[in-house]
Amino acid sequence: AYGSIQLEAGSFGSLHRSMTAGGKIADKMNIGLGYARREQSKDYRIGGFNLLGLTPAEKLILDKASYNDVMQNSTFQVNHVNGSLTLMMSKRPVITGEVTVPANGISGYSTFMEQYPGTMRKAPLA
Repeated sequence: AYGSIQLEAGSFGSLHRSMTAGGKIADKMNIGLGYARREQSKDYRIGGFNLLGLTPAEKLILDKASYNDVMQNSTFQVNHVNGSLTLMMSKRPVITGEVTVPANGISGYSTFMEQYPGTMRKAPLA
């Protein structure tokens, strides 16, 4: 039998937790189950707090007026539920599984500049 639990936390109310469990259920049969949830509960803020600071090149990407602006609707929740069944047939395993991914608030990947056109400033050529 095996199992694991994992917990991670970060900026903007991000939280990731997962757990897995499995083991032998018959002489030549194993089962595995897993669940994970990743979420961000606060909207992303551009440049408002940087633990390591910003380089001059990074500061050129956005005008100072954009610092600490909120990227609206950037919160999300994603759940992963999976299961597997492994049958040992001679020396080769036969593995079947299922993954389900229900999500809330996912509108697709994008950047601050894509959602708020006109806030991007071109950096001067070196």
